[in-house]
Amino acid sequence: EVMTVQSDTTASAGEGMQLEVAIPAFPIAVANAFLPPDVADLSGILKGQMHLNLAKAPLIDGWLCMDSTRIEVPMIGTAFGLVSDTVSIRQNKIELEGLALTAPNGQKLRLSGNADLYDFSDISLDVRADASDFQVINVPRNRKSTLFGKANVDLHASVKGLLDALTVRGHVNLLGGTEVTYVMHDSPMDLQNKPQNVVTFVSFQDTTRLYEDNYAPASLKIGGMDLLANLEINEDARMSIFLSEDGNNRISLQGGGNLTYTVNPLGDTRFAGRYTLSGGTVRYNPPIISSKVFNIVRGGYVDWTGNMLDPALNITAVETVRTNVSTDDGNNSRPVNFNVSIYIRNTLNDLSITFDLSAPEDLTIQNQLTSMTAEQRSVQAMNMLIYNTYSAPGTSSSNNTANPLNSFIQKELNQWAQNNLKGVDLSFGIDTYNTVAAGAESSRTDYSYKVSKSLFNNQVRAVIGGKYSSDSDPNENLKENLVDDISLEYMFSRRDNMFLKVFRHTGYESILEGEITETGFGFVTRKKLLRLRDLFRLTRNRQERQENREKRKEKKISEMGNRVQNAQDTSRNVTTQPMVEPLRNTEYEK
Repeated sequence: EVMTVQSDTTASAGEGMQLEVAIPAFPIAVANAFLPPDVADLSGILKGQMHLNLAKAPLIDGWLCMDSTRIEVPMIGTAFGLVSDTVSIRQNKIELEGLALTAPNGQKLRLSGNADLYDFSDISLDVRADASDFQVINVPRNRKSTLFGKANVDLHASVKGLLDALTVRGHVNLLGGTEVTYVMHDSPMDLQNKPQNVVTFVSFQDTTRLYEDNYAPASLKIGGMDLLANLEINEDARMSIFLSEDGNNRISLQGGGNLTYTVNPLGDTRFAGRYTLSGGTVRYNPPIISSKVFNIVRGGYVDWTGNMLDPALNITAVETVRTNVSTDDGNNSRPVNFNVSIYIRNTLNDLSITFDLSAPEDLTIQNQLTSMTAEQRSVQAMNMLIYNTYSAPGTSSSNNTANPLNSFIQKELNQWAQNNLKGVDLSFGIDTYNTVAAGAESSRTDYSYKVSKSLFNNQVRAVIGGKYSSDSDPNENLKENLVDDISLEYMFSRRDNMFLKVFRHTGYESILEGEITETGFGFVTRKKLLRLRDLFRLTRNRQERQENREKRKEKKISEMGNRVQNAQDTSRNVTTQPMVEPLRNTEYEK
């Protein structure tokens, strides 16, 4: 038994029929047949008791509650629990107090407000949603998942007005510790042999098929809705994109920013804001050639000024390539670390990609590169990236691919570490050089490694690296170079703007200096400034800080009100809905 309906047929015509509806255990899964595919999957039981007066204007009184109800969203692969106290219905008004969604981490998204069904042709809503540290994604990695990882948000939103003229305001804060990965199953990086439609057979007698092929559905228009949503991304949030299903080609980003999405009552949309990058990598494994790993330089950004599909890009990525450089006389040679830089500029519709080359650890080579033009350095960068060679007046370099087995072993080791070691970034390198000293030529092979690990919810980060060379004394090599690069960073705040660093670095400075070792510690703080004099203002009294916060709040609320007012003025001649007062939300201010 799922529902019982009892009616009183003795009522007079003016009073209307009286119905008593008892719902002991109604399966909510019945509603799945009316939902679009892959949107949501409902399960659980609905209980309740209602009294219906079917007069000229039907009236509903009673209560409802949920029991063991779950909402699974296939798009994000996460299931939420739906819990509620008794939801009361009085005179067609549904009170939503006590209704909440439960995240996988146990936090709740609480709903409050009401839905007014007094006039079924003109339903109005006044609903608010609030959540703190709500986990919207919690999916382990598997072969079928399109999205995996963890993501936590703070959410404050409100929905008011009639169904055909809603006013929606929302603020979402993507918290630190978020690590989400999107997998492109149909990757453009993979070569696929797809059949081409060379010949198409059409039966002119099948008019239905011809109509379906030529029919273009009308575009959906959003009319009457006034939407303003703010998205704040914490700088500690990390997002990745797998360009191939195995993850060998991927983009990993870390950064934060503030984004705003608006829709006015006429249906015009606007997306504005800036996403600033604080780090990340781009890994690509081309055929035959060894893996290419570019590190994104801090400070790049993606800027939106209205069109969501055409942002402005300002991104720089650097890869370090090590090769052997010798003089033309052939008496001396040395390994040099080159930085191959990629600059991505302008908008997507007018994208500009340029290459550059530098050698910050070798003063002689850097002076040569500085004297070149930008076009010449770009050619040198492409040669270094593809052929691993460098050519300049007075110098030459050898291609370090004498042993293809080393490149194969290096690629397989890096892929194994990437696919099997979770939470640890481990990379290997095998480089072979033909060195020349005092006219004598010899072969040298360097075996290097680098491992990094984030601890205590990404608050502590440790990096250890080293190398082993085949041309030196094994005992001395193990003692001095097996751990020649080590750093330990500790963040004092979750905003990644203040941290302490202890380091030990070994590198090749120049011909005269040779190999040097740097050891020390440092304290780094980052601060956003409106004026240069703010850099020297170390402290502010409490009253001044409070006044500045109040000014920022009033300015933000005033801007939001102006946007609403402008939208109302634009639609005044085409809509009959009452004007909406500028938003002033006390909960949002707190």
